[in-house]
Amino acid sequence: MIFVLLFTLLIVAFWIDNAFLGMLSIVAIVAYTIYFIVHKIKNKKNKPASQTKTAVKVTAGSADGTYYTKIAGVQHHSGKKDIGGFLGYVCSEPNNPYDKNAIAVYRNDNKLLGYISKDEVADYRKWSAKENLPCVGFIKAGDEVPLFGKVKIIDTDKDETDLIVAQYVKWIVSNFGTKFIPNGFSVNTDKELRTKTDWIDFLDGYIEEKETELYEEV
Repeated sequence: MIFVLLFTLLIVAFWIDNAFLGMLSIVAIVAYTIYFIVHKIKNKKNKPASQTKTAVKVTAGSADGTYYTKIAGVQHHSGKKDIGGFLGYVCSEPNNPYDKNAIAVYRNDNKLLGYISKDEVADYRKWSAKENLPCVGFIKAGDEVPLFGKVKIIDTDKDETDLIVAQYVKWIVSNFGTKFIPNGFSVNTDKELRTKTDWIDFLDGYIEEKETELYEEV
């Protein structure tokens, strides 16, 4: 709007043949142009990062050798008797009649619990193309669906796998109690572990010992 007014004033000055008014209009236009450019540059520099950064796709895979995601279809393949923590493995199902790219989540007793979501299969394969990777997870009653489950898939060496499983079991016990301790999860101890507090205290020490063995400086 200001540009329009200044140019109108300039035209009027030339129309009435007023050199002083014309020069004044030109100076005003140049000054306002410089102000406008400087103001734009300043605003761009001060724009919050949240408004200028490019969106980054976040995947479930992490640098610590784990892939954490929900279990798709758990309500169709599992029942109330499957509620709790579990140890298992993940493998592809090329002969699956519904989806040749399906990646299934099995419990260690070979019970099918569900699948990696179709939307995540490509990202999962970028993270690891290996078969029969170990995993740890849980199934519980859902808020919006009958059953809900999550799984942490592990692709690292055995010692780190044991540590990651212990860390996750501690999280399960902290959130859901001792009834969610996965069948087959065992640790060498002479202590009698009965309560939630017993298990968390023991696992704290167990995890600290494992971390020292794996990561202490030599």
